[in-house]
Amino acid sequence: ETILVCSGGPTGGNNPMKHSEGGMMKQYLSETCGIDPNRIFIDEKALSTTANAINTFRILRERNVRTITIVTSDYHQRWGQVLYHAEAELYRAAYGTEVEIRGNYGVVYEPQYKFRIHHKWALSQLSVLLGMSSETRQELNQKIGFPY
Repeated sequence: ETILVCSGGPTGGNNPMKHSEGGMMKQYLSETCGIDPNRIFIDEKALSTTANAINTFRILRERNVRTITIVTSDYHQRWGQVLYHAEAELYRAAYGTEVEIRGNYGVVYEPQYKFRIHHKWALSQLSVLLGMSSETRQELNQKIGFPY
């Protein structure tokens, strides 16, 4: 009965063909790992971890799923945890339903890649999730020294 939600649009510098990350994950999980593709749901529109969380929770709500485990790349693990927990709280407030996050696993797929600004990225994306105005987000990013 377990489902998988693969979320991600065509992002990343190592994706010159602009394939959606969600679609590529579904293809790998079904073709290589042998998971029934009917158990795999995809979001091919998310272009940020914030959008991953928002779109994943929409898919969960449509299927009445209340328990999740996050599996992501190791460098997304910290800010993914922050954003998914924040979205879980917003979801609870909006729908009166709790979603329990039972785990958060990071998969090392590019060991040479070292992302050193997790906390700044998480704060920047969290400001979007919380609905801060663009002016407030810009001010926050300047205060924390985030380049975007």
